[in-house]
Amino acid sequence: MKKLAPQWIVDDLEETIEFYTKKLEFSVDWKGNLSAIISRDNITFMFRQLKKEKLKRPNRIPFIDSGWHFEGAEAWDAYIWVDKFRGTLYLC
Repeated sequence: MKKLAPQWIVDDLEETIEFYTKKLEFSVDWKGNLSAIISRDNITFMFRQLKKEKLKRPNRIPFIDSGWHFEGAEAWDAYIWVDKFRGTLYLC
């Protein structure tokens, strides 16, 4: 495995980014309206702020309930980068 990037649901994206960049010295790799990817050394985190508040956490249901995925079929908790892979991998 080369790298793992867990995705976390956060209440306030801007506040989360500020904490990780100022207190923990992470850098912002990418930022959208409701999501961001930050990293430091070989550590990467993905954050999402949902459109609706107080949804159950974590995982699939909040993403679908918030309307994040248009077809309601996709949600992920982590990305994993690898050099070579054979077979099938399911992450839930």
